[in-house]
Parts: sequence; C-alpha cells; structure tokens
Amino acid sequence: MPSALLLEGVAIDAPTGLGKSNAFFKTQLLEPDPGVDYVTTDNKGDGWTQTAAALSRTHDCYRLDMQNPANSVTWAPLSLVRTPAKAEDWARAWLHNSKPADSAPPQPYFEQAVLLLMAAGVMHVHAVAAAAGRPSGTLDELLALLLQPNVEAIERALKKGPSGAETGPAAQFLGLIAEHRDLRSSIPSGLAPRLSALADPAIKAVVGGQGALDLDRLGRTKRRPVALYIVIPAGDDTLRPLVAALFTTMFTVLLDRARTLPNGELAREVRMLLDEFGTMGAIPNAPKWFNICRQPKDQPRHQLPVVLAARGRLRGVGGQGHHRLVQRAGLAGRDARGRREVGERGAGQPHGAGPRRGRNEDGRAVRPEPRSGQPVGERDRRAPPVP
Repeated sequence: MPSALLLEGVAIDAPTGLGKSNAFFKTQLLEPDPGVDYVTTDNKGDGWTQTAAALSRTHDCYRLDMQNPANSVTWAPLSLVRTPAKAEDWARAWLHNSKPADSAPPQPYFEQAVLLLMAAGVMHVHAVAAAAGRPSGTLDELLALLLQPNVEAIERALKKGPSGAETGPAAQFLGLIAEHRDLRSSIPSGLAPRLSALADPAIKAVVGGQGALDLDRLGRTKRRPVALYIVIPAGDDTLRPLVAALFTTMFTVLLDRARTLPNGELAREVRMLLDEFGTMGAIPNAPKWFNICRQPKDQPRHQLPVVLAARGRLRGVGGQGHHRLVQRAGLAGRDARGRREVGERGAGQPHGAGPRRGRNEDGRAVRPEPRSGQPVGERDRRAPPVP
C-alpha cells in the first residue's frame, strides 16, 4: 500500500486468514514512526508479545488488559470525563452496549432516566473527589452511588453532594423521576444488570480505582510518544461497555483538543490501528467523528487516521450510519513476510483497482489455492519476527 495512504482513514474488510493483522498492523508497529502515537486493539494478545519490544525503543508502551490485572496497566475510566456533555456521551456509550439481548422493552423514559442518572453520578463523584483533594472520582465510587437499594437513597446523595442537584444532569434526572414516579421502582432493578461487568474482581482491579494510564498524553509532544495496546478478547462481550466508553472518551477529548489548536491538528498524530473493529461495540457518533478525521487535505484535519479490519461486523459499530463509516479498500499492503504487495493492479489503474488477492473481478471473495501440505491462510497467520 502506498505510504501516503497511511495518513488517510482506511478500512479493510476481508475474510479470516488473508493476513490483515500481519500485513498492516504488526508491520506498522515493527517499523514505527517515532513522531506518531499509536492506539491498537490486540484481540489475541499476540500483538503485544510480537511487537512491543521493538516499539519500546521509541515509544512508551502500555498494555490495557481489563481481564488480566497482573499484565495490565491500571486505568481510571472517568479521569477525562469532566463535563456534563462528556458524561452523557460516556453514559450513552455504556448503556447502548450493555442492553441485555433477551430483555423486554424498557418502560417509557427509562433509558433517558438511567442516562441522566449515570451522567449525574459521574459529575457527583468528581465533585466529591475534588472536595477531598483527589484528582478524580473513580468507577468504584460511581458504582457505590448507582447501586443504592432505592432511588430515594440516590436522590439524597446527589442533593447532599458538593455539586448539589440544582443544575445539570442531576437536576434533569430528579425532575424526570418526579414527573414519572413509576420509574422509581424500575431504575434499581433495571440498572444493576447494565453494570454487571464491574462485578468481575479482575476488571475492578484494573478500572476501579485511580489509574496509572494517562490518555491525555495522546497527541501531545512534551514527552515520548505513546503506544497503547488494548486487549479485547474476540467472542467475549463482557468488556463491550468499557471499551466503547473508552473510545468514546478518547475520540471526544482528542477532537475537542484539536479544534482549539492551529489548523485543527493535534501536536502529534494519533494513529488508530483498530483490528477486528466490530468487537469494540457500538460507538455513538462514530460515523460523524470518522468523517471529520478524513477531511480533504485542504481542510483542517484532526490527525486521527483510522484503520479498521473486520468480517462484515461494521454495522453494529456505526448503527444506521455504518455505510458512511467504511471505505471499502480490500486487502492491500505487504504479505506476512513483508516481501511483496498484496493486490495486483494494471497499468494506469489506481492501487487496488485490479483483481485483488482473495477476490475475483466482481469483488467477490474466492478461496485461494493452498500450497501442497499447507493449510489455507497458514502463511498469512505467521507474524514477522521481532528484530
């Protein structure tokens, strides 16, 4: 793939075994740009073991593995959620990705009530922490507030808190439950299952307290560049609310900061290498944010190139706007051994315009012929060695 395209948003949609991870993600991490921050999803955990040693020569590398506290940096999910608007975005991402699959339709206004309650809780725990001289509220403190035995206890806590309940999400929540009193009994029982991920002691050990991971370093130039590996086990939906809330916060903070800087660009590029993007959950406003990241070169850009790899699972990420989120790019780049380009092109054709490896002239997937004695895709699953 031409190196210039790495500065654009690129989507890769290809079947398993064609070398998406090896050809794109691991190659970039083994040959990093020292002027770029990297955020990469590591679904199998092998990205860290195969590339972090090489990448650590130029970057400070962190591994966030929320189900394996012994091998993970700690992270405070609320540390950058500082305004009511960001608190509502954070709560919306969490609630959207924690709906029980077999649950009955909620009561009218229930979703709005718990959204406002979670946003009010975030602002409340931050106010309590500030009054105590601590940098931020924690997820453990938010959980203690939200899982009170009844709404009356939550109401008393919000009113007695340092921030009060006269304005913002707290006032809106109290006004809503005053108008619809039948919500009082359904909120405690309906909200508890949505927070079930935090019942896991391993997850709480990583995200429950004050964290060592500082996401605010992304896009800044005062310190060494950062490489963040986020482990998201494939097929396990437990972490979907946390991961979706993480990327929602990351995108909003970086884009808001870029808007305040000259030319709308971050001081340092943040390159997102998001493998198996569909495992991250649905991110509200994702199509709009990615469209901003991919503005033409003559317009202000926010330097957040995004690379996606998936198997037709992008609809859940962007909702109704998924078709705007994806630019179908096929599979282009180097093979697992880095020796040649994947994807043929004819004279005068743009890269990827001709038949691509694994697809016929109509763009339909075809099964490649295996080598003698070698399973299909085995060559592509081998990662390049760490130098």
